[in-house]
Amino acid sequence: MDVTTKFYVRDMMCRQCEKTLEHAVGKVAGVKSVKADYGKGLLTVIYENGICAPNQIEQAVTASGYQNGKKAGQKWKKWLLVAGILMAFLVGERMGIMTVFASFPRAEEGVGYVALCLTGLLTSVHCMAMCGGLSLSQSMKRGEQSSWRNSVLYNMGRVCSYTLTGALLGALGSVVSISVEVRAGIGLFAGICMLLMALNMLDLLPFLRKIHIPCPKRIQSGSAFWVGLCNGLMPCGPLQAMQLVAVASGSVAAGALSMFFFAIGTVPLMLLFGLAAGTLLQKWRSKMLLAGSCLILLFSVYMIQNNSALLGFGVPLAGGSTGIQAEKNEDVQYVTTTLKPNGYEDITVKAGIPVEWIIEAEASSLNGCNNEIRIPEYDLDIKLKPGENKITFLPEQPGDYIYSCWMGMLRATIHVTE
Repeated sequence: MDVTTKFYVRDMMCRQCEKTLEHAVGKVAGVKSVKADYGKGLLTVIYENGICAPNQIEQAVTASGYQNGKKAGQKWKKWLLVAGILMAFLVGERMGIMTVFASFPRAEEGVGYVALCLTGLLTSVHCMAMCGGLSLSQSMKRGEQSSWRNSVLYNMGRVCSYTLTGALLGALGSVVSISVEVRAGIGLFAGICMLLMALNMLDLLPFLRKIHIPCPKRIQSGSAFWVGLCNGLMPCGPLQAMQLVAVASGSVAAGALSMFFFAIGTVPLMLLFGLAAGTLLQKWRSKMLLAGSCLILLFSVYMIQNNSALLGFGVPLAGGSTGIQAEKNEDVQYVTTTLKPNGYEDITVKAGIPVEWIIEAEASSLNGCNNEIRIPEYDLDIKLKPGENKITFLPEQPGDYIYSCWMGMLRATIHVTE
C-alpha cells in the first residue's frame, strides 16, 4: 500500500536544495515520488509501506546535509545576530577599522593582468561567501558524477561567464561611458539585493522564499557548468568593480582578458571550497552556510554605505571632530590637508566664501583607492597626483557634506558653518 507523508526539512537555502533533496530521497528503496518545497520547508514523499519507512527517509535527508523537523521558531536570535553585525560594522566604520580594505589591490583601468589575477585571488574570500551555497550544491555527488567533476564544471562555467561578460562590456565601453551616479546607483541596487539575499538565507523574510524566477530546463537539470555560467550575473561587489574595468578598457579583447584573468584568480579558493564541501559533516556545512550568510550581510551593508557616499549621503568614517579649520585671507578661505593612504581629513569652512583647498599628496601615500576624490555636493571629481592638488569651490549652504574616494570606501566630511 502506498503512503503519502509530509516531512518538515530545515536548512534549505535555495531552489537548488529542492533538487538535491529529491535526488537523495528518491534513491531510497520503496520511494515512488518525492517533491521538495523550498518556500514551505516541506518534503512530500509517496512510498510503499513495508518496503520503506519514515526513518529511512529522515536518514536520507540528514545524509544530504539537512535537518528534519520544523524550524525552532527562534528568529529573534537571528535578528539579534543581524543587529550585532550591523553594530559591529558601524563601530568599525567610526573607528576607521574598515579602511583596512583600502590597502587591498584595486581593480582599475590600466592594471596589469597579473595584478588582476591577484585581485581575484584576494577577493575570492568574498566569492566563497557570496556563492558558497551554489558551489556547495554543485559539489554534492549526483548519480555517477563525482564532487570534483561538478566543482570543476561549475568553475569552468564561471570563468566562461566572466570572460563573455567582459567582452560585451568592453564593446559597450567603446561607444558609451558610465557616469559615477549610474555606477553608484547600480552598486546601491546590488547592495540591497545582497542584503535581501542574506536575510533570506537566514530565513528572516519568509515572503522572499515564495518569489521564484523559472530557469531553463537545462539549468534545472543540475548541470554544474550552466549554473556556473549563470553565476556571472550574481550581484557581487568585486565582480561589479571588475565589470567597470572591462567597460573602461574600451575594447572587446581587453575587456575579455581583464575579466578572464580576474576569474582565474578566484578559481583556486572556490575550487578547494567545492571539493571540501562534499566531505564536510552536516554540522560543519550548516555552520559554514550560516557564516556565509553573515558575510553576505556584512558585505551588503558595506556596499550600500560606499555607494551611498558616492551619491552624497551616508555615514562618514570618523565622527566627533570638525577637522582642520579654514583660514580666511581677504575674500578667500584657505585650508591645507595631507593625504593618508587609508583616509582623508575632515575640514571646516564658512558658507558664502570661496574655498581654496590644498591636498598635499606624497607619492607613497597614493593608491588605487584614494587617488580620486568625489564631492557630490559640488559636483567635483578630482584625480590626485603627487605634490600639491588644488581644489576650489563655493560652499553656499551650511551643513555637513560627505566626500569620498571614487569607490566610496574612504570618506570624510566638509563641515560648512554660518
